[in-house]
Amino acid sequence: MKPIEEHINMDQFDREYSLADLFPLARARELLAEIDGRTQAIILHPDGRVHYGANDTDMEDYASFLQQHPSWPDAAWVDDRHRRHLRFDLIHEMEIIGILILIVPKESMDSMDRLLHLGRFTAGFVNRMIDLNHRNRMTAGLHGQVVNESYTQLMKKADQLARSEERYRRLAESLEIEVEKKTREVRETQMALLQQEKMAAIGQLAAGMAHEINNPMGFIISNLNTLRGSTDELSRLIVHYRNLTDLLEKPAGEARAVSQIREQMASIDRLIHEMDLDFVIKDTQSLIEESLDGAKRVKIIVENLRDFTHPSVDTIENVNLNDCLDITLAMLSSHRSPDVTVLRHYGDIPEIACHLREINQVLFNILKNAFQAVGNQGEIVLDSKKEADRVMIRISDTGVGIPASDLGTIFDPFFTTREVGEGTGLGLFHAYNTIKALGGTLTAESQVGHGSAFTIRIPLTGSDPAEDDGKTSETTKDI
Repeated sequence: MKPIEEHINMDQFDREYSLADLFPLARARELLAEIDGRTQAIILHPDGRVHYGANDTDMEDYASFLQQHPSWPDAAWVDDRHRRHLRFDLIHEMEIIGILILIVPKESMDSMDRLLHLGRFTAGFVNRMIDLNHRNRMTAGLHGQVVNESYTQLMKKADQLARSEERYRRLAESLEIEVEKKTREVRETQMALLQQEKMAAIGQLAAGMAHEINNPMGFIISNLNTLRGSTDELSRLIVHYRNLTDLLEKPAGEARAVSQIREQMASIDRLIHEMDLDFVIKDTQSLIEESLDGAKRVKIIVENLRDFTHPSVDTIENVNLNDCLDITLAMLSSHRSPDVTVLRHYGDIPEIACHLREINQVLFNILKNAFQAVGNQGEIVLDSKKEADRVMIRISDTGVGIPASDLGTIFDPFFTTREVGEGTGLGLFHAYNTIKALGGTLTAESQVGHGSAFTIRIPLTGSDPAEDDGKTSETTKDI
């Protein structure tokens, strides 16, 4: 399986956002346009370029101004002939990405303390907005990337399945022409039922994957709803702070204004207490992390589904059967009861040459039968090892077992012990013939009340399939 770094574009985590990205001009106008008439608010880029200015027609060369005062500290002021300039740094990721400057006439010295407080408050609020915008951009970008990639993968799989179905249809048509009528009728019936078995398996896979995907998507949606509620509460707090700013702009001598300021500050304190602002800030990061984890789980499920439904039906490739067992187990997770234990005793086995999707279908059929046999409680053991010039896979369970009278015919076509409509009886027949085509063997051992075991042996270098032509003699009645 590919590492996650190959599926998620990590560039967006390394991207450096500009002041214009994180604090757009429209937002600056919205937040800073209400500064009192005696005070002019300006936001500069670190190089002195103007990002926002309340009076564009009266702008000075601030790049030159900053060069004249290179050591100008935060929250300090510099005088020119007519005005005072108060500077407050805008910080993001420990770097200065902008500078807030409040400009007041020299005759406003009696309000310097108020302006310092207002400037620190405004700069802190802008810094918070910058941080929230940065997080929202990263979260939205990752979410969009995961959704787009998942959609693209599903569309590719649909196209691959459509092409495979077309190849099967053409093969069936060519067989109809070449085979005698009676043989053709038998083959058509067999192929139709086999296709029904495959479609039933695909349907079960789709239902299982929908369940597996629904779980992480459920808490992702829940987290997003919580974040939406937190955003609404923060919006209310911002409105209260704006109202306080409006009151602070009124002349300080008005008794009514002082009373209103106190009332507004009391309202802000109550709202902060009601919404538990510290918890909201802390919980927001937790919600984002949980949502990212859920998105990664969905991505892994889609990757497993892609690997299981590998498109290379007509191509022989080298595969590791241990990996195939793990992928098939993931596909059957919805069939597994919580009280069923799966033990994996994997050996160091070499790769074999086969059709990946065909071998996955074989393991799927056998493992699905094992899960059905153990029911709600039991144990399934997976063993693998290298035996001389072949690879051995053994799948055993502690289920109900197979009666001795049925053990000799379980690999025959259309044999099934299930109710009508619950199976076509072609799963083990198809598995047996797939392994036989690789020059290997598929054998069964069982004892009623104790369980069953299926053993697959596949040669590392192809052998003559005719060496083992009697499938019923391959079975062993007792464990």
